[in-house]
Amino acid sequence: MRVVKYSTRLDNDRIPMLVREKAVNYQPEGSYKILSSEFITRLFNDVFDAQNQPQEHIYLACFCKSSLRGVFEVNVGGTNYSIVDTAAIIRDVLLSGASGFVIVHN
Repeated sequence: MRVVKYSTRLDNDRIPMLVREKAVNYQPEGSYKILSSEFITRLFNDVFDAQNQPQEHIYLACFCKSSLRGVFEVNVGGTNYSIVDTAAIIRDVLLSGASGFVIVHN
């Protein structure tokens, strides 16, 4: 599966658009249901090294028909906190064309 990390930028007309930051081919060992907590945990630990980050990282995984549409890094906080902007999450979900999402933190 292809894991694509996006960010959001404003274009010349100040309209939000998606920008691809990173794309990785990912094939986990074993078999997992894509929306299972085990799969999500393994994906973020393998691709984003989430378990070894010293600060709190908040990620948004966007899905459509059980396939991963993209991942956004919502915020990087302190050692034991992170602030999340709800409007930014909704914006990223809508821009990605997702029908569902999962919020992940380390």
